[in-house]
Amino acid sequence: VEGTIGVGSSMEAWRAVWEPTLFTLHILKKALFDQGITIEGNIERHVTPQKAELLISRSSIPLKDLMVPFMQLSNNGHGEILVKEMGKVVNGEGSWDEGLKVMEDQLAKLGVDPASLLMRDGSGMSHKNLIKPNDLSKLLFHIQEQSWFPAFKASQPVAGDQERMVGGSLTHRMKEAPLKGNVQAKTGSLTGVNTLSGYATANSGEEIIFSVMINNNIDGYMPRVVDEIVGVIVEEL
Repeated sequence: VEGTIGVGSSMEAWRAVWEPTLFTLHILKKALFDQGITIEGNIERHVTPQKAELLISRSSIPLKDLMVPFMQLSNNGHGEILVKEMGKVVNGEGSWDEGLKVMEDQLAKLGVDPASLLMRDGSGMSHKNLIKPNDLSKLLFHIQEQSWFPAFKASQPVAGDQERMVGGSLTHRMKEAPLKGNVQAKTGSLTGVNTLSGYATANSGEEIIFSVMINNNIDGYMPRVVDEIVGVIVEEL
């Protein structure tokens, strides 16, 4: 990489690591090398031998806390890992296939019709993923009865809030009343796709649930259109 960067014009971006396991092993190899310990051969991924001895382990932060950076920063890596972990815990295999089976079973219990659902990964990055806005709204309604709902809702981005872990992907959207601080929702975007689903309070005082999805868009800035639709819903109800 070559070039120059003006003073004060740099920025920081967080990105998920494609192969966390191999990345960790390469860091370990370098750390050992820095201490004068060399490792012969290549670093490869395999199933852990049954006789392997555990030297050290580190647990993740609790899921209720992990939900915040997961949702606020739209961390696709977290989504993939969590789905595969569900497959490992329930079906004994940490794969998309088994994890998505668990997801379908759980979503059915929460009011989503599996027949109207199509899932291909854990993050939603595949254009093959399909869900109806009405089904997603029903899901957001039914989960309010769950014990974990407060943690879930607290992880949703708040419109117009400048705190990175509060406003998240809505930090620079809906920055004026009556939407600022009133809309708590999750964004979703791919090429040609823009969505927003969540909760808000209408001008009438009624608590509302909404899901706006725009597909096959090839022109224009769709987040502005989505925000205007949400504005109409809040102001007219």
